[in-house]
Amino acid sequence: MDSGKRIRYKDMCFLFLFFSLSCGYTYHTILPGRVQSVWVTAFENQTFEPGLDIDFGKKLTERILFEKLVRLENGPNADAILRGTLLEYQREPLRYTDAEEVQEYRLKLAVAVALEAAGTHKILWKEDRLAGEATFFTAGSLSKSEETSREELLDDLVRRLTARLAEGWE
Repeated sequence: MDSGKRIRYKDMCFLFLFFSLSCGYTYHTILPGRVQSVWVTAFENQTFEPGLDIDFGKKLTERILFEKLVRLENGPNADAILRGTLLEYQREPLRYTDAEEVQEYRLKLAVAVALEAAGTHKILWKEDRLAGEATFFTAGSLSKSEETSREELLDDLVRRLTARLAEGWE
């Protein structure tokens, strides 16, 4: 191979490397242009699970910061306010053993959420019932605690909520 072909080969490798590194997937919001910051208020907890609202709020703010959807602000400095209510927490049996003991459960958490303009309180986006879910086995090699599955449930719901928030504008 002569030196001219080597240079072309090296140039092609460099270009391939450059384009493959610069063509990554980016996740960005399509919030209205006027919404640059959001105040995430404490969600009301209508479930019988104490502290669920606190855990949910923490996960939600962490996810918004991680995804860089918007800037988080407190109170009057925000362009919009995100409000919501934890509606229902369910633990449903999915699978039973031969001895009629529950082998697998599904956890579900439903939330009602709305984003409103800070000054006018006009609803910019709302979801009356958005749900997340997780499952867990009570015995065997796949077993885990309900508490661990509850964390997975919150992660799932927060992921769904931020995805809807990012793409849910009309």
